[in-house]
Amino acid sequence: MKTEDVEVGRERGWLARRGVSPVVWVTLTLTLVYGALAGARLKGPSSDNHYAHLAQSWLHGQLHLSEPPPHQNDWASYDVLTVQAGETGATEELKGVRRGDDFITLKGERRAYRTLRIQRHERRYFVSFPPFPALLMLPFVWLMGLKAPDTWLNLIFASLNGALCYGLLTELRRRGWVRGAQPHRELWLVGLMCLGSAHLWCAVLGQVWYTALIIGVTFHLLYLRASLDTSRPLRAGLYLGLAFSTRPTLILLSLIFYGQLLPTHNHPLSAHERLRRATRFSLPPLIIGLLLMWHNEARFSSVFEFGHTYLAGGQLKRISEYGLFHWVFLKKNLIAAFALLPLAHVQLPALTLSMHGMAIQASSPGLLWALKPGRVAREARQVTRLTSLSACLILSLLLLYQNTGWVQFSWRFILDLLPSLVMLIAIRAEQLGPWFKRCVVWGVAVNLIGALTFGRHGGWYEYVNLPALLPH
Repeated sequence: MKTEDVEVGRERGWLARRGVSPVVWVTLTLTLVYGALAGARLKGPSSDNHYAHLAQSWLHGQLHLSEPPPHQNDWASYDVLTVQAGETGATEELKGVRRGDDFITLKGERRAYRTLRIQRHERRYFVSFPPFPALLMLPFVWLMGLKAPDTWLNLIFASLNGALCYGLLTELRRRGWVRGAQPHRELWLVGLMCLGSAHLWCAVLGQVWYTALIIGVTFHLLYLRASLDTSRPLRAGLYLGLAFSTRPTLILLSLIFYGQLLPTHNHPLSAHERLRRATRFSLPPLIIGLLLMWHNEARFSSVFEFGHTYLAGGQLKRISEYGLFHWVFLKKNLIAAFALLPLAHVQLPALTLSMHGMAIQASSPGLLWALKPGRVAREARQVTRLTSLSACLILSLLLLYQNTGWVQFSWRFILDLLPSLVMLIAIRAEQLGPWFKRCVVWGVAVNLIGALTFGRHGGWYEYVNLPALLPH
C-alpha cells in the first residue's frame, strides 16, 4: 500500500472512530461556524434579497418586479412610455432610458424626448443578476413570500461547499494526482477555501451579490469533479450550465472539458467517442443558455443583456461610455485585488479599510501557493494546464469589469477562482509546509474579523473611498 494511502486511511480512521465520516464532519462543522457568525441574520431576509423579488415576480406571471423595490441599490430599471404616434390617435409603447435630451430605446433607437407626446409613463424594475439562485428561492417565496430568508440559502450552500471541496480533493488523491503524504492535508485545503478566504464573510451575509458567489462556488466544485477525464459529460455540462447561470464568468470553465478532448498521444479515445462526449457535454449548457437568452430578450430586448446596463436607470456614466468590460477599468481592479491594505491606528477606529476591499495577499495569502511551481503527476498535467488557463482567463475578465466589488471586506470576486486555485494547490504542492499553514491561519483570522464585523455596526474600524486613488 502506498504511503499516501496509509496517511489518508489514518485520517479517515481517526474520524471514523468518532462515528462520523469526514464529509459529514466538515459539513456539520461549517454549518455551526457559519450559523454562529450569521447570528440574528438567520431570523429573516437580508436587506438585499433581490432573488426573492425575482422569484415573486415569476409567481405573479411577469418578468419585472410586481411591486417597487424597497430601496435603490443595484436594481435594473427603464421607462415604459405610451406615446401618441401621429395625428390618428394611435399609440405606441417605447421602452428605454432618458439621457439628456434623448430617449434611447432598448433597441438603441434615439428619439427626441421633448417631441414625444407621452400619455402614460411607467418605471419598471428588474433583477439584473443571472436567475438560477432565484429558481432555488422559488419554493420558499411561494410559502413565505418576501419574508423567505435568503441568508439560509448562503449558509446551506456555503456548508455544502466544504463537503464538495473535500470530495474533490479525495478524488484527486484516489486518481494518484496528489503527490506526497501528509496527515489532514485535505482538511487544511478545505479550511483555506471555506474559512481562510472571502468565502467566510460572504457565507454569513445573505444578500444578492454574496449569494451568487457562494452558489457559483458550489457548481464550480461540482463541475471540476465531473469534468475529470471527461467520463461524465452530461453531468459536467449540467453543472457548467448552472454555474454560468449564476456567475456568467464561469462559462470559461468549459475550456477544461473541451481541452481534455483534444487529441494527445496519451489519450485513448477515438474521434467518434470524442465527438460523442463533446455533444453530450454541450447539450445542457446549450439548453440553459437558450433559456437565459430568452429571459434576457423578453426583459431587455437583447439576448446577452442581464440588465447591468440599466443599473441606476441606465444612468451610470462608466457603463454608458465603456460598457461592462473595458481596459479602462483595469487599473482600479488591479489595485483592489492586489494593492489595497488596511491602515492601523493606535486609537479607535483601530483600522482604516477601503470600501473597495483588501488585497488577496493580505486577506488570503495561502492562495498564493497556487502560483508555486511543482512536480505534477503525468496524468494530471493536462488538467492542470487547462485549469490554470481557465483561471487566468476568468481573472482577466474580472479585472476588466466595470466594478471592483464595491463595499466589501476583501476582494470578493476571488470566489470565482477559489475551487480552481485550491485544486491547483492540491496537485502541485507535494507538501503543505509550516509557512502554508501559517498563511491559512492568518487568512482565517482576517476573514473572521470580516465575518464578525462587515455589515454590522462596530466602530473599531472605518471605511474610506480613497477617491483620488481609486474613483468608483
